[in-house]
Formats: sequence, C-alpha cells, structure tokens
Amino acid sequence: MTERLACGRLKPRREGLRPPAREGGRFRRRPAPTPGDQQYRWRYDATRANGVLGDLGSHMIDLARWCLGDPCGVSAHLATCVAREGAAGQPLAPANDTALLLLDMDSGTHASLHISAVGHALEGDSQLRVTIYGDAGTLEVDLQRGYLRGVRAGAAAEQLPVPDALWGSADRGAPFAVLFSEPVGARAFVDAARERRAVRPDFFDGLAAQIVVDAALASHAGGCRVAITDLPA
Repeated sequence: MTERLACGRLKPRREGLRPPAREGGRFRRRPAPTPGDQQYRWRYDATRANGVLGDLGSHMIDLARWCLGDPCGVSAHLATCVAREGAAGQPLAPANDTALLLLDMDSGTHASLHISAVGHALEGDSQLRVTIYGDAGTLEVDLQRGYLRGVRAGAAAEQLPVPDALWGSADRGAPFAVLFSEPVGARAFVDAARERRAVRPDFFDGLAAQIVVDAALASHAGGCRVAITDLPA
C-alpha cells in the first residue's frame, strides 16, 4: 500500500479517510468473549497495562504513521465491555477492551481507528483491514487474507498484485507465513541487532506510538481532543 502511495497513484484526502481500525468494527483479532475470556489477563489490568489500546492500538497507530505521517491531535473514546477477574481473586481495575480514535494528521488528513478485542469476525477468528480514501480513488488491504484492492474515480474496483519482492518465498495462501520465512518482523529486529545496523520501525517509532497512546488516554479521561507535540523524528 505504501508503494502505491509513493507512486502518486493516490493522494489521501483531508476528509473521509479511514485507515487502520483493528479488531471489532472493521478490525477484529480475537473471537467474542467466552467464560474463559473473563479470567485474569494482565493486558486488561489498568495497574499494569493500557488495555487493547496499548496492546493492539499501538500497532495500528504505528501503521497510521507509516502510511500517513505524524498525528498532531487525537480524540478518543475507550470502553470496557467484558467483566474480568482480578489477579489472585482480587478486584480488577479494568482497562479498556475496545477503543475508538480519531487522529488529526499533520497533513490535514483524518484517520479513524477502531480497536477491539471483543468482536465476532465475519470470517475466521479475526479481521484486519485498512482502507485509505484519496482524491482520485481508494486503496484497501486485507492484511489477514493478503489481498490489495483499489479503485480509481469513475472506474470499477480491481484486485491489485502484491509485489513479488514483498512475498519472497512465503506461501501466498497464508499471508502471515511471511513472518516465519522472510527477514521481517521479529526476525528483522534480530538480524539488525546482530549486524549492528539501524532499522525501521525503531525505538523512536515505539516511543511515538506510546506518546499517542498516552494522549488518547488523556483525551478519553478529559472528554476532549488532546494535541500531540514533539514526536521523535
């Protein structure tokens, strides 16, 4: 998708943009809760973590920055839908398990993110889709199933090829297999550390995502938009 954007085939609009949403709504990763899902999970303990916003939202924030540049503000609404047990039978300070974020990007573009751990996926046990609306068309990628679609204004939608260089030797019928056969993800991180070379995303990208997570928490607590400044370069 970023290659298509870099080729100038699509310029994101200032309005109507809807990138990463993950889990629930447009993006779902885990099935809806069962009694087993109500057991203690540290990710949903507000004394230890920032809920699904920090767990999965950080990845979606990073993806939004990768595709669209840095955000300058965020409006967020967080909620807890499932009552879970606390550690060792103690009462739980619940963290969010669903989150809605509206990011104002430096470019003037808006990005909406829906992150949830409590939704039923339409197919399989998860859904992960990114849609970018531009002034001359739309791009959509389904990261769970490995397809890329696009449409130009006034034309019919078509499936677009994922470049061979991105697939490498991975099985195209199992998109996530690329993580186990190609130098991407954790493998790329380990390779970079062993070879003592810089790699992106890096620590500063992680810090930037955490700054946006903190701003989203502040936005929800205060019921207002929170400006985001001084993101690391």
